[in-house]
Amino acid sequence: MNEGSPAQWLAAAQKIDARIEKLRPEADRHVVGQHVISQVLLKRFAAPFGSDGLKLVPFNLDHPDRLHKMASPRQCGKVPHFARFASASLEQLWGKLETRIPDAARAVDRGDVFQHEQHVQTLKDLIALHLVRSLNYRKVHQRIFTKIYTEQRTALLTDQSDLLRLAVLQRSGLHLPGPQGLAAAADEILSPHLANFENGADFRARIEDTFAKAEEMIKRCRVGDSGARRRGVPPG
Repeated sequence: MNEGSPAQWLAAAQKIDARIEKLRPEADRHVVGQHVISQVLLKRFAAPFGSDGLKLVPFNLDHPDRLHKMASPRQCGKVPHFARFASASLEQLWGKLETRIPDAARAVDRGDVFQHEQHVQTLKDLIALHLVRSLNYRKVHQRIFTKIYTEQRTALLTDQSDLLRLAVLQRSGLHLPGPQGLAAAADEILSPHLANFENGADFRARIEDTFAKAEEMIKRCRVGDSGARRRGVPPG
């Protein structure tokens, strides 16, 4: 299949649909407040504040004039219902990576991170994580779904209308009664996809899939610093 071909698009869509069905039994198992920035990273930018422990001053880009109060890393970078479908297992996926961060962070502090392939890989995976676990990614997902859904519905009502009428006739033995019947048939075909979008299932499956793809893509990138090269240490 050529990249971007209809066959490849269909295969990807079928993969997402299959993943959604597998996740459906745990649809209601989710975490209300989900961090889009790992707490272990936030702690590295926090400072001790009396007896209250580590504190940060979160800045709200949507409300820059609002009074910004100090908060703990646990309270910062958190989005209620970031993923609304089966997010408990998604949090477990993120957690497996985040438990590796402290060791990698200590290697960064020591200055020898590029001498440890496992720590380099952790940092790469961390980049992939924060690429997809973000409000920007969610907005992109919403925009792309809306565009594709509109295009598919329009195609069913225009270029593919004869095929849609034939499919309804073969399935039910009925002729579609004019434009309204055609629109109703198109909406019926697309309704499962719209439902999966509205309940968050499509986003849940796609963020996991995109994370895996981003991990693989970033894994192939070679990194290193000039100091490591001078010491004869191969880049990660």
